[in-house]
Amino acid sequence: MKKVVVILCLFVLLLSDSEAYAAKEKDIPILLKLNDYYILYTDPHAPFIDKNGRLLIPLKSVRDLMGGTIEYNKKNKTAYVTWLDHQYTFTIRSKIAVIDGEKVEMDTVPTLIDNSMFLPIKFLLL
Repeated sequence: MKKVVVILCLFVLLLSDSEAYAAKEKDIPILLKLNDYYILYTDPHAPFIDKNGRLLIPLKSVRDLMGGTIEYNKKNKTAYVTWLDHQYTFTIRSKIAVIDGEKVEMDTVPTLIDNSMFLPIKFLLL
């Protein structure tokens, strides 16, 4: 009977190894599909999911892959994006975005990684 209990306990421990599962989950790359093409990013960083569970994409992908235009003010760390007849303003570490002249509060913030701005894609799709 003790052998059965020990084996059962080991089985439960193996199934509940959340750290090993989390490590495997983090290694899965995020792919963005535009029409029939999967987009892979290598410079400076791949799209990622932040601590708030939001997908952030490199700002330059809006221009390079989606056909938008971008102006970036380094002094105030603000990006002005025009895409699909809409105007967007995003500022690094600010939860307030401006979409077509209206302020919108985001549940995450744009981030700067290796001198490249990453935006929450959700707010470009509103």
